[in-house]
Amino acid sequence: MPDVHVGIGATVGSVIPTKGAVIPAAVGVDIGCGMMAARTSLMASDLRDNLEGIRSAIEQAVPHGRDVGPGKRDTGSWGDPPPAIVEAWTTLAERFDRITVKYPRLRNTNNLVHLGTLGTGNHFIELCLDTEQRVWIMLHSGSRGVGNAIGSFFIEPRSW
Repeated sequence: MPDVHVGIGATVGSVIPTKGAVIPAAVGVDIGCGMMAARTSLMASDLRDNLEGIRSAIEQAVPHGRDVGPGKRDTGSWGDPPPAIVEAWTTLAERFDRITVKYPRLRNTNNLVHLGTLGTGNHFIELCLDTEQRVWIMLHSGSRGVGNAIGSFFIEPRSW
């Protein structure tokens, strides 16, 4: 599901068909930004009236926000990435290394420490109910720092 808010060159989530080309400003700087929802096996009656415990558990399991002040380099939300995150990154690292050989400026983008984190801005995790009182989890997230670095690099005016 697209994000659907104002972007740099187009509304985030726009579909712009091209042949043999990508329009970086239309893709934007939060590459992969989007939303999804997953239905759980829970019903509204399974939840307590006060969801503070669930919120705390989600916040402990899924890092969010920035760990440094505005304007400083965001080093990510994982102080020490858990083994599952390190393992997931190893499946991506070789492909990312091929990109950074061609575009070295993209090397230091906090990929490992951002992987699996929520980020900031309008990204969120939300519990929802449908019309039949079934519980859903909705997620809005994106690429964090690496998407911004890649998007900004290719949007930047240059002579190729």
